[in-house]
Amino acid sequence: MKCACSGCSHSTGETCGQVFWIKLNQRLHRYRPRNVSYVDEIERVLLNGVISQIPPRNASTNVSVTADAEHRSRLGAPPFMARVGIRQFALLHKKKMLLSNVSTCCEGQATRMLGSLPEYLVHFGTTSRSRSSGALLSVDLFHNAKIQLAPMFKKPRYTNNNANNNKDSSDSNEREDAAAEGCTLTMKTLFPNAAPVTLTFNGCASAPPFALQLRIPSWLAAPTTKVTLSSTTGGLSGGGRRQVQVGRRGEYLQVPRRAWAEGDSVRFSLPMALKVTKYTGRTVVHKDPCCEFLK
Repeated sequence: MKCACSGCSHSTGETCGQVFWIKLNQRLHRYRPRNVSYVDEIERVLLNGVISQIPPRNASTNVSVTADAEHRSRLGAPPFMARVGIRQFALLHKKKMLLSNVSTCCEGQATRMLGSLPEYLVHFGTTSRSRSSGALLSVDLFHNAKIQLAPMFKKPRYTNNNANNNKDSSDSNEREDAAAEGCTLTMKTLFPNAAPVTLTFNGCASAPPFALQLRIPSWLAAPTTKVTLSSTTGGLSGGGRRQVQVGRRGEYLQVPRRAWAEGDSVRFSLPMALKVTKYTGRTVVHKDPCCEFLK
């Protein structure tokens, strides 16, 4: 695959391929929602591919840092081509590509991916496939966020030939929907620059009980990590206010269905380790899940 820009002749991995791979793994994860390997792939490609194509910002001018003059000159690019935007190609060799107005599918795909980033942080499911199953919140990726959980409780409207039963079911669903309004999850973390993650639930006291599952990544430096649940009302098993569970690397930690009181929290850490991987003609240093540099 060759770069379409003037002056580029080396092979490149396009952003389009990265977006396709992320979307494919997202779809496969919907079929196997307890398999963390799909989300591991999504995370690696987002951090090392799509997001890394956004140019850094200069704190003093709040304008994206321009490419160096030598690189611009070599490509014959005018100054305006190195200002703001998204690099449409994820170059696999040498320097990152200049920002430009070359018209390819990559600009659209990158914009689409950046616009859909929130949907990869969590997903909503059910604890089983039966109609009586409870809601399930799955935390998949880690980033500062405030997430509205009300859509998780919306149930499909089943119909039958009994009008009274239909009305009763509809009234019950509407009451549950109203009770869940304002239920939010706040995630705070400096990941991937730091390991701690804190989840806090607010406005969920009147919402229906729901289960929680946490992704413990396959790249975790240790085989396990401690996950601390804190309850403001003593609503944990045995009436306690604090409970420690063990999350295992490469698995989802399951927190059983429960009512979440105001301010209930979950704290855990995701220790990362440096490792070296040798490829043909180069060496890559990882601080998983991030690629630190190539040599």
